[in-house]
Amino acid sequence: VVCFPQTDAEKGRGLALWARALNEAEPTVFGNWFSEVVARQQGNEAVFTAPSPFIAQQIETRFPRQMLEAARYAWPTAQTVRVEVQAP
Repeated sequence: VVCFPQTDAEKGRGLALWARALNEAEPTVFGNWFSEVVARQQGNEAVFTAPSPFIAQQIETRFPRQMLEAARYAWPTAQTVRVEVQAP
């Protein structure tokens, strides 16, 4: 079996709407910081769940604009973003 690397477009096909938007806009940021993050809408808030405290802190401080834009793409009623850490 020979495996060929997927293109960014192929990688994005199976992503959630918010993740696809972020991946298309900033593939390097998505690959480095958001590939293991899960997001959901809770009322007017988009909740991003990171796999570790380090990633949660980094995305919260470095990418708030990108998270809000991606969240609003997926959930037009999203007004704010919250980052939490996945429970062990």
